[in-house]
Amino acid sequence: MYHEDFIEPKIVILMNYIRYKKTIYSYETALYLMGLTDKFVVEIDVSVPSNYKFNGLKETVNIHYIKSDLWDLGVKEVKTMFGNIVKIYGYERCLCDFIKDKDNMDKEVYVNLIRAYSDVKNKDGNLLYEIASKMGILANLKEILELVCE
Repeated sequence: MYHEDFIEPKIVILMNYIRYKKTIYSYETALYLMGLTDKFVVEIDVSVPSNYKFNGLKETVNIHYIKSDLWDLGVKEVKTMFGNIVKIYGYERCLCDFIKDKDNMDKEVYVNLIRAYSDVKNKDGNLLYEIASKMGILANLKEILELVCE
């Protein structure tokens, strides 16, 4: 058995998904899987329903417990470098999560995520507004987008 400290982070992502079917890759891990950041993934970000008991690799995983009614908002599937299909939060959901948790986010990744809005292909403005509304951050999102899109 390999020790996790010596496994490339991309392989840990795959291992976690195979073991835990309720996980959705989120935050910086989702951005990495979408090719929207080149930041080295040290810890894996996953989101699970708030009532889900996660007995996994807690020392290498940031577990975000999400209200059940918000947990599957903005989910999409991507293919990993190994050809496996995994669930991640799409750009719209990641943007909303970063805005909501701004104080806990890496500042450089946060700023780059917001600046990238106009360049992201296949973005869905309606979905973005729906997610922001359900998460209670619509006013914050509008304020940020007004600055970015000027």
